Parts: sequence; C-alpha cells; structure tokens
Amino acid sequence: MNIRIFASRMAMVAAVSMAVSTYSASAKEDAHLWEIKVSKTAGESEPVVSDNWRCMADSGWANPPAVLTGAQCPDQTFTRERDVLSWSVDCDAAKGQGQWTFSRGDRAVEGKSTIVSDGVTIVTAIDGKTSDKCTL
Repeated sequence: MNIRIFASRMAMVAAVSMAVSTYSASAKEDAHLWEIKVSKTAGESEPVVSDNWRCMADSGWANPPAVLTGAQCPDQTFTRERDVLSWSVDCDAAKGQGQWTFSRGDRAVEGKSTIVSDGVTIVTAIDGKTSDKCTL
C-alpha cells in the first residue's frame, strides 16, 4: 500500500475516532459518517475552509457542535421544521442566527450562520453529505 494512502486513511480513522467520542446516542440508532466542508469568514478576512469528518446519528443534529454552527450560548435551542434546522444566538458573548437545509433524505445539508462576537461578524457556511454508515 502506498504510504500516502496509508497515512491518509490513518488520519481519517483518527478524525472519526475523535468525532465518535464527541457524540453519544443509543446503540440501536443508525449513524452516518458525514463529510462537512466548513467555510468561516471573520470580518473582512479571507475565508478559512476546513473539511470535517463526523460520525453522527440523526439525533446529533438536535444540538450540533459549535465548529459547525459558529458561536453558541448556554441553553441555546435548535428548532427543526421539516427540512430546515434554525437557531438564534443571544447572550453577552454572541448574537446572531443560523439556518441549514437538509436534502437527499437527510443525507445532505447546507446553510450558514451569521454571528457577531466581540464586534466582529463571523459567517460560517457548511456544505455536507454522508459518505457511509459508522458506529457510535
């Protein structure tokens, strides 16, 4: 096996292992490996783009991690109506809102949040899809 392919696979295994430890769900709940591109722009700076791999059950979208949503506040509520997940942020640390739309039978997602924190507007956009099943 090519050393680059091996290293790439090992990095993916490490990323998935870290993501698995972040989420908890019932052992009976199906989980999917999500590949999510996150683009974050703070103020006038150039966007910072990263690829994130997360093993998540459908219930994991009820309270997604801040790396995907942007800044969060304590007791923040996410609301899902049909294919749209939305939320607002309003605390001393941050103010703003976000919205994502799911498609392909909840196996793809895209959307963005706009949050103002410490006087800086931060726009976080995501575009993701499932690539396989995984085990939590």
